[in-house]
Amino acid sequence: MSPRSKQQFEDMRSKSRDNILEAALELFAGESFHGTSVSKIANAAGVSKGLMYNYFPSKESLLDTLLDEMTDKMLRRFEIPEDGHYTDEQFERFIDTSFEVIQDDVKHAKLFFSLIMQPRVTAVMMEKMMPRVMPYIELLNDYFERRGYPNPPATTRCFSAMIDGLQMHLILDSNFPVDEAREALKKQYLNR
Repeated sequence: MSPRSKQQFEDMRSKSRDNILEAALELFAGESFHGTSVSKIANAAGVSKGLMYNYFPSKESLLDTLLDEMTDKMLRRFEIPEDGHYTDEQFERFIDTSFEVIQDDVKHAKLFFSLIMQPRVTAVMMEKMMPRVMPYIELLNDYFERRGYPNPPATTRCFSAMIDGLQMHLILDSNFPVDEAREALKKQYLNR
């Protein structure tokens, strides 16, 4: 048997890290962040507790990494125009993407929402996420202002709440009429 290559070791490390993150997400969502022990995560991931600490110095750092990576994965899909202004077509794509990020991975979306709805996790999530979502909030405010809405920040909050609610229905109801909801949202905000 030949010794493992550097690439094989990197692949093993990456797989172990991914297994830890996946196990943590499932346990945090199912049993709560505070109700899940490091030992339980390591056991579910098939790694030793020591190896887990090699990747993540604490359960909190594991949560931070998990939230960062899931947020990054979702936000990468949304467009930020170079000129800082959404066109109608870009706004329409924003709506489409808001549904696609859930539809493309319902299992992880469900776990993510379960996790962030926990009161202690919500505070951490808001602190970490708000600076990263501000560019999108500003784009939406600008879009609604240019379209003549009387109170763009309030319109952005209402629009965002509708998106959140529709995403939640999409997660909870496998028969949710996604296409109808998406078109109704477009009709309401694009005046079509």
